[in-house]
Amino acid sequence: PAIDADTAHRIAERLRLVLASQPLDCGGTDVYISCSIGVHTVTRRSEENTPEDLMKAADKKMYMAKGQGRNIVIS
Repeated sequence: PAIDADTAHRIAERLRLVLASQPLDCGGTDVYISCSIGVHTVTRRSEENTPEDLMKAADKKMYMAKGQGRNIVIS
């Protein structure tokens, strides 16, 4: 709460980088994962006014990230 869109994007990007840099041990095999993240922020002028609306908007941006090659943040 109470952060601007740029800060939210930077936090999501840091999360994406940490996930990509830490291998998971899967039965003796290191597995690297990636993620696509959609970030959507709400202002007083936003059309989204329910948690469901906000989740739908962020979900839409996540699918945009997947469509642009995956493993990126879209905000």
